[in-house]
Amino acid sequence: MKKKAVDLFHQNKNYAAVSRELNTHRKNIQRWVKQFSEDGMVGLREKCGRKSG
Repeated sequence: MKKKAVDLFHQNKNYAAVSRELNTHRKNIQRWVKQFSEDGMVGLREKCGRKSG
């Protein structure tokens, strides 16, 4: 769903429209777009647990 959200956002949709279409919070869409722009698909991978220091 994260990649789909990013793709929809880049198709000239805004955060609110994407969040309504995918039934998720706007903040999630913003975070996923940012992660994708910084790290590509790697940034969208599921992250579990705490980060190691």
